Amino acid sequence: MATSWYRRCALLSIIVCVNLTLIAYYTNSLFFNGTRMPLLFQNIPNKIKEIPRLFKRPPHFSRYFDRNCYHYDGLEARFICDGPYFHFTKERILDCVWKLWNTTRDPKEIDPWQNQAAHANVSASDVVTRPAIHIMFFGDSHTRYIFEVLVKRIASPDIKYRVASFKRDQWEDVYVMMAKRRQITHEDYHKVIHLGVPLKITYRWNAFLEELPSSLESWIAGKEPRPNFLLYGTALHFMKATRKVYRKFGAKTASEKYANQLKVLAPLVDEFAKTTPTVFKLLDHIQDHPQNSVENKDHIDLYNDIARETLAGDHAALWDSALPLSDIYNAECKKHFRHSQKTRLWICRDRRHIGFVMIEQYLDMYLNAICNKVPK
Repeated sequence: MATSWYRRCALLSIIVCVNLTLIAYYTNSLFFNGTRMPLLFQNIPNKIKEIPRLFKRPPHFSRYFDRNCYHYDGLEARFICDGPYFHFTKERILDCVWKLWNTTRDPKEIDPWQNQAAHANVSASDVVTRPAIHIMFFGDSHTRYIFEVLVKRIASPDIKYRVASFKRDQWEDVYVMMAKRRQITHEDYHKVIHLGVPLKITYRWNAFLEELPSSLESWIAGKEPRPNFLLYGTALHFMKATRKVYRKFGAKTASEKYANQLKVLAPLVDEFAKTTPTVFKLLDHIQDHPQNSVENKDHIDLYNDIARETLAGDHAALWDSALPLSDIYNAECKKHFRHSQKTRLWICRDRRHIGFVMIEQYLDMYLNAICNKVPK
């Protein structure tokens, strides 16, 4: 009898503990002195939050950014939701651009790109003023890597490249600029144009996104031409900038600067995304290493949770389908420490970034979202 009574008490204690944990989560008290609860308990609410997603499919555009739409097998993510999914070769990317251009331009106006045969004699300064499909990347190096892979994939003699330090009309061959990558990493912006296709690609270095609110305001008000697509993301530099706060007061206090910046962005992003496909990329997990003691997985998950809660509007998409690939990549680096600086497929020595073997797949996820019209 005594044994049975003890078992009942133990079971009741477990039930009470779980219920208190769930209540604490939703009252934002899972953080004690800046420290998260043990993984056993902090994972429970996440599972509960995922239940509705099993019954409600994500919108067409964001479907490609939802991890529930992929099966992760080995080093690859396989799309399992409704709709097409492609590996985007250079030819497929340019074909997508033409289709986007023909569906977005005003048919009453003269098409400045209609005479394709003459583009060989066109200069970059002539083309840069033309309207075109404009894909913009805004944020830190994790965003820049996707930009770099896109530029690399469409590279040809028709692609011209310039960075902020150049004079206004000084454009370089894309292959020259790719070779200079290390010298131009943190320039304010990188601009890429195609001489014969209506395509512009811009990367804006803005690790804290402090310039994005004013850009969004200008685009919304029509003071500046808005891009056709916007991909932005940040977090890692906020962690690095608040290391002392993290070590003294804990993760939650250190994350307040990041949370406040996203609160400023949230209403502007939601308004902008009503008419322009907009994506916030959650931060990849990076390698577990002493040099990344502040940028650890739990801290990254905290920042990603803040982004989910703050930026979960009705129009913009949150990108989390890349996260499992970053975990796979880090596990592979732990098993087989590879570093190919030339191709950057594997850059295991760079413990704060993911190699291009995964970034190539990130780009396909993004291009499928841009280019595919998923049936309802």
